[in-house]
Amino acid sequence: MLALVVRAFGGHVLSVVQAPPDDDPVRDVLDRQRRLLDVLAPDEAFARAALLALDECAPPNDRARWLELVSAHSAEDLRRLVAAGVLRPDTPVGLTSRLLLLGRDGAVRRWFRGLSSFEQLRADYLAVTVSTLLAMATDDGRRRLWGELAALPQPSPDELQSTDEETR
Repeated sequence: MLALVVRAFGGHVLSVVQAPPDDDPVRDVLDRQRRLLDVLAPDEAFARAALLALDECAPPNDRARWLELVSAHSAEDLRRLVAAGVLRPDTPVGLTSRLLLLGRDGAVRRWFRGLSSFEQLRADYLAVTVSTLLAMATDDGRRRLWGELAALPQPSPDELQSTDEETR
C-alpha cells in the first residue's frame, strides 16, 4: 500500500518540481508551491492519511533522499532568484534551501496530524516561502515579495475554529 501511495504522490510531485521554469522567477517559485499543494487538494482526507502513514512507516533513508531532492530543487530556484536580482548575491543558498524545506515540512506535518485545516496549510506553506525569501531579498526583491505576501490567501476564522474543534 505504501509503495502505491509513494508512486502516486511521488509522480505528481516530481512532475511539478521538474517542470520547466517560467520567465518570472518569483511567480515561478510561488506557482510551483501552489501546484504542489494542489496535488493534495482533490482528496484531503486520503492525502492526510497517506502522508501520515508515509511519515510513520517510510524508511529514514527514503525520506532523507526525498527531502534532499526537494532541497536541491529549492536551491536551483534560489540561484535563479539571485541571478534575477530578487535575492542578494551573498544569499547562503544551501542553508536557505534547508530553511525553506524545514518550514514547509512543518506546515505539512501540522496539517496531516490534524492540527490545522488545509486552508491554514496553504497559507502557512506559502508564507514560509515568501517570508524566508524576504530575509535574503534585495530592496527591489523585498518590494516584490511584500506584494506577494499581501496577496496570499488567508483562512477565515471559521476554518480555524472548526480545525480546533476537530482536534479536541
